[in-house]
Amino acid sequence: MQAFAKTEMDGGIRHCRPEDASFEDVDVYGCVMAKAPVFEGDFGVRSAYFRMKPGDVIPPHRHTKWVQVAVLSGRIRVEQGTADPIIAAPGELYFIEPGFDHVETALEDTVLLVTQGRPARLGDLIRNVAGRRIEIAVRRTCLFTHIMVGVGDLDRSRRFYDAVLGALGHAPGIVDERGRTLYFSPGGALALTLPINGEPATVANGNTIGLAAASPEHADAWHAAGIANGGVACEDPPGWREVGGSQLYLAYLRDPDGHKLCASHRP
Repeated sequence: MQAFAKTEMDGGIRHCRPEDASFEDVDVYGCVMAKAPVFEGDFGVRSAYFRMKPGDVIPPHRHTKWVQVAVLSGRIRVEQGTADPIIAAPGELYFIEPGFDHVETALEDTVLLVTQGRPARLGDLIRNVAGRRIEIAVRRTCLFTHIMVGVGDLDRSRRFYDAVLGALGHAPGIVDERGRTLYFSPGGALALTLPINGEPATVANGNTIGLAAASPEHADAWHAAGIANGGVACEDPPGWREVGGSQLYLAYLRDPDGHKLCASHRP
């Protein structure tokens, strides 16, 4: 759909102007600003005009899609970590890849044209995790691209997995447009979702999701974080085991839905 469009050709071309737009106030990561949709269609891309007042600040946030921002009027400051901020002026644009934290501040009355792209598949997503730019894609050397875990309460599970994966050094999960929570690493992704068939989430008997720990101390911290956030200890207490002639440090938990997890460290 498009909120407004003037077709001047035989078809397939839309002419849009901010002055023709119908703006409504929306909340964008805690900042209230005016928005007028330009295009929302079936191409995995959507765009909208946004109006910001001087001093409006979009606090630290990250996107689950790529975002391109074109400045039509005014000026906006974009900040990221300790890097020098950029000041985007009319005729300029900036591009944000998914997963990068940033802050945006309007320096004067500003009109933006914001375009977002939705990756077609989970395997097409590009994310920044712990300062590393990674691509989750099908590679000949990878056995898995992602593991999807069915849960009964997304908020409860997100708190649990933010805590246990944070203990292993991973960034908090990213919530996508479908409400799923996604965790990314150079080797693949873990995703939490409500079952799409509407039935209750169930636990697979005999399944274990194995997670890599950098040290025994990381595995112990993972185990403690899990217990503190609704997990239940299972198997033997964390410790060294001989598996196939190798020594592994293993810790086991069940998540709040009963899924069995293992954090393992191989020297």
